[in-house]
Amino acid sequence: MRRRATSLGAVLIAALLSPAAVAIGPAAASPPSSDRPVAPTLTVTRELGLYAGPRIGALRLDGTAIVKEGAVSAPWGGIQHDAVSALSLAGNRIGVLLTDGRALVKEGQPDASWVEEYRGAVKLRLDAGRGRIGVVTSDGLALVKEGGLGASWVVVADYVSDLVLSGDRIAVLRRDRTVWVKQGGLDASWDTGVADQVAQVVLSGYRIGVVRTDGRVWVKEGSVGASWDYGVATGVRQLAMSGYRIGVVRTDGRVWVKEGSVSALWNYGIATDVSELALTGTRVGVLRTNQTVWVKEGGLDASWDTGVADYTRQICLT
Repeated sequence: MRRRATSLGAVLIAALLSPAAVAIGPAAASPPSSDRPVAPTLTVTRELGLYAGPRIGALRLDGTAIVKEGAVSAPWGGIQHDAVSALSLAGNRIGVLLTDGRALVKEGQPDASWVEEYRGAVKLRLDAGRGRIGVVTSDGLALVKEGGLGASWVVVADYVSDLVLSGDRIAVLRRDRTVWVKQGGLDASWDTGVADQVAQVVLSGYRIGVVRTDGRVWVKEGSVGASWDYGVATGVRQLAMSGYRIGVVRTDGRVWVKEGSVSALWNYGIATDVSELALTGTRVGVLRTNQTVWVKEGGLDASWDTGVADYTRQICLT
């Protein structure tokens, strides 16, 4: 397998949004400095104006998307759009994929105007680190643009079922269940031997994580060609990562989250009856099986705000 890696320039937007104190498990103790990897150089482009305060987004059962900004308890703004099939948040950008395949993105305040980015998309991805927008088309092409909303599209791969963006890294999950990752410019070379038999791929700064088709979670950190930690978790249906945190939704609906090194101990008592998990900074959000949204902020043992939203089918944090 060929391995290509360049110097890390990926960035965790979540690091900007996080309070200083974090906790490992229920003890609320900061991880030892030896467990804290050195984060890559911050690459947020201030000229693009992509930094914003923390946001929470919800896609409701009726297909309407709503967003709030600031405190977890802040009031919701008005309806962002209707006929939405997927919602994306990154920095001060909001993206919606409509049921007719149009991908729309706005930048700035939540009441900014929408820009139509693409027609015929089945996936829409946003990342604020380099101002990237990505789509997967109905025929399996992955396209990415970088910079302003009017930047040109670049076709980066074909035969793709999903696309993930984080800083200067791009990952694609191909239709044959293999994962390719590239780092650097949009025209950088792919490492085509990252993993196979994959159901989900996640990028977060210098970490790459996959959920394999057998429910096992592998995570690596450092260069794209770094070695995998094969023993992160089993029995998993969704993986989420942000900063020093790794979280999973298990097949029984329980949520586990760990903080610090990849080999840190799990906090097993985060939540139960969960269908989706979102992490950003020191916020943890869950969509429960009864379509309600809970969010907590601070240490992993912080209290839940159990009234964030209801009648919801997707959550987003940024």
